[in-house]
Amino acid sequence: MKNCARALMLMSLLIGYCLANAEPSRPVPPMGPPPPVVLSSSREARVALPWTEDFETGAAGWTFSGFFNVVANAQQHEVMSPTIHPNLVTLPDAGTLPAAHGGNHSLWYGELSTGTFIGADFDHNQPSLSGGTSTAANSGSAITPDLDLTNCTDATLTFWTVWEVEGVDIPWYDVMYIEASTDGGATWSAVGSGQLNPLNDVNANPNVGYSSGGLGMPPTWVQHSMSLAPFCGSICWVRFRFETWDQLYNGFRGWFIDDIAVDGGGTPTGPTITDVVPGVGMVGDIISVIGTGFQSGATIDLDGIPCESAVLSNVLAQFYVPDVPDGGYAVILSNPDGQFAMCSGCFEVTLIEGPSIAFVDPDWAYPGIATPLIIEGQNFDPDAVVTIAGIPALDVVWVTLERIECVSPPTLGIGYHAVRVVNPDGRFDQCTGCFQVKKPEPATNLVISISGQDAILNWSPSVMAGAEYRIFRDTDPEGLFSLMVGDVPDTFFVDNNAIQDLGPEQFYIVRAYIP
Repeated sequence: MKNCARALMLMSLLIGYCLANAEPSRPVPPMGPPPPVVLSSSREARVALPWTEDFETGAAGWTFSGFFNVVANAQQHEVMSPTIHPNLVTLPDAGTLPAAHGGNHSLWYGELSTGTFIGADFDHNQPSLSGGTSTAANSGSAITPDLDLTNCTDATLTFWTVWEVEGVDIPWYDVMYIEASTDGGATWSAVGSGQLNPLNDVNANPNVGYSSGGLGMPPTWVQHSMSLAPFCGSICWVRFRFETWDQLYNGFRGWFIDDIAVDGGGTPTGPTITDVVPGVGMVGDIISVIGTGFQSGATIDLDGIPCESAVLSNVLAQFYVPDVPDGGYAVILSNPDGQFAMCSGCFEVTLIEGPSIAFVDPDWAYPGIATPLIIEGQNFDPDAVVTIAGIPALDVVWVTLERIECVSPPTLGIGYHAVRVVNPDGRFDQCTGCFQVKKPEPATNLVISISGQDAILNWSPSVMAGAEYRIFRDTDPEGLFSLMVGDVPDTFFVDNNAIQDLGPEQFYIVRAYIP
């Protein structure tokens, strides 16, 4: 039970793993020097440390290009529906933009006209589930006011971010760069690792996005910490730069940034490692390191053997398991300033494969209906945990190593959701977007009349041939309506004894279904 609880707590942090040798689906963009920008060093715009920016009073001294803008109350807007969502992309939630991390304003690479970075001039008639094809590639940057680092020997940049970009070639396209300049924008150098994108080329379907919450998962706010020590002693500019690099798969919500701070006081606290998940893996797997104080640009090694790695936030990093013999290893994470953390003997390289999902049957349900499912695959442990969209499945029964039976949670929202099976050792497989909650057609012209103690419902027939009806009822119009009766073949229903003396009001919903 303890292992299961731990796995559930880490669901929102874990990133799906894949083979380290995965190849991009299209040519990798040419990686030339970062583009120059002409900036003026202005004492009027210069800011001293410590400096903070929450965008609540505008963005004084900033320089914007492309789709970068300060957005207010983003949660009141959504991805264009149904033209983009769900026609071109299948988002794991209702498609609203994320609220600011603090206050009401945040910096965003995207446009309110679409709720994405696809560009307002995109073709509305493109093929369905394309991921959203733009007319052309797009890019932009947001550059801070000139930061006075002349009197410091160390400085740290921190900021909160939430993002959602393509899931096809995540390491190379829709790249989120962090750069700095000390010569007025003529040249730019990487801050930390230089970008936020994860390691793994998951090669997801074009309509599935990758977010700060994981592949096919809702985006969540995470914090990053980056050293500006290489730029101390000078006037410095920090640039947040977004590059799609091509016109493909741009129908996602983009990049949000909020609550930025630059502090020039003292050496930051070193990193700590609290967990390595999963604690067992094969060569080529991607492993998550959980802890605190991780800085962008940190390196990870197994007993001194370097790993390809990336920092996804100040509490989450990932690494590929290198080609090493099976056995136990210490995981060591070292920040760019040399401070490090070690987790002795907390990772095991194994030759035994973890779980894998082949398919889910059925692969859809209606909202509010708990639906029995079969998950077929390999290497399922009897104590495996099953989640759908991060929500624990109901009545999970392990049948064999190849089969699990469960029931979908009735609280799943409309849309496509990820199904995940996690073994007790933390290894998991995720079937991204392979379970859909469909929106049924509402019954039309619903009329409710009262006869004695009975409530009588009448409605017009559905245009769907062979439709049957289900009636939902609640005493709270804002509540979660419960299924009252299903498989009603006619266009009327009598709720016997619904009207009681001084009883609660009844609210009804009638939906049409194809059996």
